[in-house]
Amino acid sequence: MKTSPLILIAEDEDLMRAILVRLLEEAGYRVAAAANAEAALERFASEDVAVTLTDIRMTGMDGLALLDRIKDMDPEALVIVMTAYSSVDSAVAALRKGAYDYITKPFVNEDLLQSVKNALRQRELFRENRALRRELD
Repeated sequence: MKTSPLILIAEDEDLMRAILVRLLEEAGYRVAAAANAEAALERFASEDVAVTLTDIRMTGMDGLALLDRIKDMDPEALVIVMTAYSSVDSAVAALRKGAYDYITKPFVNEDLLQSVKNALRQRELFRENRALRRELD
């Protein structure tokens, strides 16, 4: 039986983290939650994370620094950045750093779930592409 993809959440607000965990678990995903970027990095390094959701503003390392570190570890990593303090500048910065998507809080549950679903499809396409390239070599 195929296990469901692991979604990593980096969110320092307890209530928002709990909401995200519940939403994603109810959608059938396995979820790992971290209260800060450092803990999220440890989880990312030790598990097969399919998609990471991170808040931008967190105590300690912020979400954009986390995005940089994750991309250093895995350039194909899919990171969705969330913020309650959206601006064009922060959206552009996140996307230039390689964020898969940028979501403002409060978010519509269906929009967040669709973003995760789209990211997972992108992950499958990356994997298929790698497999096909190996066959050609």
